[in-house]
Order: sequence, then C-alpha cells, then structure tokens
Amino acid sequence: MEALKDEIGRTLRRLLSERYAESPERVAVEYPPQPGMGDLASPIAFEMAKRLRRAPRVIAQELAESFPALPGVARVAAGGAGYLNLFLDRDATTSTRTRRPTSATCGTPFSATRWRAACASSAGRWRCRTTSTTPACRWPTW
Repeated sequence: MEALKDEIGRTLRRLLSERYAESPERVAVEYPPQPGMGDLASPIAFEMAKRLRRAPRVIAQELAESFPALPGVARVAAGGAGYLNLFLDRDATTSTRTRRPTSATCGTPFSATRWRAACASSAGRWRCRTTSTTPACRWPTW
C-alpha cells in the first residue's frame, strides 16, 4: 500500500508541474476519515489554492479529470471543499501482493491495517482468527 501511495504522490507532483508549472516537494496521500470518501485522499488542492489564488474545489476537479490511469486506482473524484479522493481497484491491489488468510468462521480476509472486525459476526470489537485447529473470534491481543 505504501508503494501505491508513493506512486500516487509522484503522479500528482508530475501532474501539478505539467498543469500549473509548479508543485510542492511532498504531496500528502492519506487515509480519509470515512470510507465513503474513498480509500485514499490528498489535500493537495488546498495547498495549491494558496499558491494559485483559486478555489480548492476547482483545482481538485481539474486534477481529478486529468489524473492518468494508474494500476490499482479505479477512479479519482473531487470531494468536499477540495479533497482529491482516490478509489482503489480491489482486484488489482490484492493480486499484486500475496493473498491474506481468510477467517474460517466467516470467510472474509483479516484486516491488516485496522483492528476492527473483519467479519459481520464479530459485533465490531472482536477479530476473527484461526488458531492451530479451532477457528474463533476473539478480542484482539496487542
């Protein structure tokens, strides 16, 4: 995932330098607070709005429209007041790395980045695990 975030950052820097003839040294690509906002997001339009003296929403829309196709990125959209929301292609991102083990209790993959439950049977606090012989949902241990 970090490699994809770095690739998105490089692509955004290149796009900004081509389109606006300037780009920041570092482009932030982060996880949005709500899943409906995409899988990754960048607030780069806010920083560019100060430099270009334009509305961040307009800059985000222009960047979303001209964002090139990247492997692993399904679509790019402008959201909120000027965030650039990126929605990942789940099939492409999981096929490039090894498949995560699935829980024997519910068949869904383990959550690698968040400790929240990986299956519906876990009621939001438990994490599905497969022990040596017995699959079980249990409280996460740190």
